Amino acid sequence: MVLIYKCPNCGGNMTFDPEKQLLHCDYCGNECKVEDVEVEEKKEPEDEVLNNTKVYECPNCGAEIVTDEYTAATYCAYCGTATILSDRLSNVIKPQSVIPFKYDRDFALDKIKKWCHGGLFTPSDFLNANNIQKLSGIYVPFWLYDFKTNADLKADCTKVRSYTKGDYRYTETSHYMVTRNIDAEFNRIPLDSSIKMDDELMAKLEPFNYSGLKDFEMGYLSGYMAEKFNYKSEDLIEKARKEAKDGAYNVARNDIIGYSSINVIYRNETAQSTKIEYSLLPVWLYNYTYKGKEYVFAMNGQTGKIAGKPPISTSKAIIVFVTLFIAILLIVYILVYALGGGF
Repeated sequence: MVLIYKCPNCGGNMTFDPEKQLLHCDYCGNECKVEDVEVEEKKEPEDEVLNNTKVYECPNCGAEIVTDEYTAATYCAYCGTATILSDRLSNVIKPQSVIPFKYDRDFALDKIKKWCHGGLFTPSDFLNANNIQKLSGIYVPFWLYDFKTNADLKADCTKVRSYTKGDYRYTETSHYMVTRNIDAEFNRIPLDSSIKMDDELMAKLEPFNYSGLKDFEMGYLSGYMAEKFNYKSEDLIEKARKEAKDGAYNVARNDIIGYSSINVIYRNETAQSTKIEYSLLPVWLYNYTYKGKEYVFAMNGQTGKIAGKPPISTSKAIIVFVTLFIAILLIVYILVYALGGGF
């Protein structure tokens, strides 16, 4: 089933405005809360095509919308109508929460460009507008895990004291057996559950501010892309458990302070899962082709944090190296001259 949000004033297509946190009509300017707009539904036949893709009909212009089996929200390439594929978000797999986008496309593009150009070795012509490939606002599926943990730790610690007595200097080393047993709770450990997204890139966008979580409403997806999960919660839970255990160990280890050395001789951590939440989190994804190579950048759609690796300009790197080398030589020359020496 295809869902679109129609303006109650003029019937135009409405999309979610991140700045105002409202649905906005580009035709008449009308604005409404997400929960106040009635959604228009259109049933579609189960029309499967090659490679697990599916064909939908745009409710606005009638053009075909072809998506893969994991796309949950998209837009018509012909008329731009924002569409939500509700059968991909059925009651069985419906997200429980969502963090709406806070920043729009123009903000994301401008900030990513400034971030890349701020790099010391970034080529001057990088991110030329002519080479822009695609900038997409995507709701990425995440599993959020809660754990109760316990960390039991023993460490051989030392305190070293040096003192002088008579003509001799002494060093005294005292050994202590230190134990820690700490209970800690970790809430909403996020793990990206989309096979399309680079896990390392997604991890660098953290943290999200979970105070911004809202109960899921499909209207937040209008005007953006959205994916449903590829990995089930049980597929990723051991990875989340390890993060919780490591976090518990770090809490216990960092509580041991005031010693000259700390040697952990025993550690044991347990982590019990208490809650798992399926959530959609906002990401701006920017694909850019430069000299035949594709670069991908991502921006956290809520906090504005950016991750990615721009190319390095060899000429800029050489200039910086030569400049630093000359500066060091000048400093050495001035110091030697000031001390009355010479080359």
